[in-house]
Amino acid sequence: MSDLKEALPGNTPSQAPATKKVVPRRPPIDGMEWRISEGLLSTIFALTEAYYLRGSAREAEYFARQAVELAEELNVPAVHARALARRGEVQLHMNNLKDAWASISRAAELVCDSPGIDTADIRRLKAEYSARRSGDEQEQESDPAFEETVAMLEELDASFRQFDSLAFG
Repeated sequence: MSDLKEALPGNTPSQAPATKKVVPRRPPIDGMEWRISEGLLSTIFALTEAYYLRGSAREAEYFARQAVELAEELNVPAVHARALARRGEVQLHMNNLKDAWASISRAAELVCDSPGIDTADIRRLKAEYSARRSGDEQEQESDPAFEETVAMLEELDASFRQFDSLAFG
């Protein structure tokens, strides 16, 4: 009798079957799990901001990294982008430009320029990165990026006003 591997179609005795990386499927998150995750993320973001404002950059980066890891596990691109943006901002203010750019550009890939507050914040961080990278003598190059961010926020404001007038009008 032949070996089972040889009996399977597409496998020859000299050819081993290709191994696939098996990713366990998680059941969808229910309402309670989502609320707990959202509360945990909000707490981590608050801790990041508190340490950042206090001047403890290493602690702020630690909590920002924790937020990124949790967002990756939740597999929610918008939350993941927000966490990467916070981490990029902390790295930017620590003058760690290479890592900051990696975080900010990854966040930009996740939001795909869809209009929103997170996208505007990521554009602001890109402009701030450009200003820091080029120095104060070329500050005018970052002005268009800041102007684009302001224009996006004004567009969002107009959309929300239109929605408010429809909802309450």
